Amino acid sequence: MAAGTWITVGVFGIQVFIWIISDDKLQEWCSLCAFGGKQSAPAAYKTPKDQLEKLQEALIEVGLVA
Repeated sequence: MAAGTWITVGVFGIQVFIWIISDDKLQEWCSLCAFGGKQSAPAAYKTPKDQLEKLQEALIEVGLVA
């Protein structure tokens, strides 16, 4: 039973670590926008309209806009 507890705590810790280091949609949007570091990437936004639409999607996904 004690081993199961430690395994559960370890798995939970790994999940939290992955959650902390992985980018969410808003961070991805920031890197691909006109002022981001990946603005020359093929996935970067080509038009202001596309950039604004993706911003709205990112804000909804991270829970800042309903």
